[in-house]
Amino acid sequence: RSGDEAAILHSREGGFDLLVTDTAMQGALQGPNLARELRRRQPDLKVIFTTGHANEASLGLNGARAEDPRLKKPVSKVDLAQAVHEMLLT
Repeated sequence: RSGDEAAILHSREGGFDLLVTDTAMQGALQGPNLARELRRRQPDLKVIFTTGHANEASLGLNGARAEDPRLKKPVSKVDLAQAVHEMLLT
């Protein structure tokens, strides 16, 4: 439900295989900050960002890496499945 809850779950579960996060969401940890925090704990964490914003440059995605997929909403099931598949294979 929020980046804050995801961070707690990450600690409880001992890590994630993949994080799919919106760039803007409830809580103090927005998507880019959530990715940065979780990667501090788990440097090899794979991340997919979703956004409904037209101008990604205005989002301040400083928690993102160049190789992180960015999917524009609405995201089709096919596009999401393909991104997840590709991330988990690399």
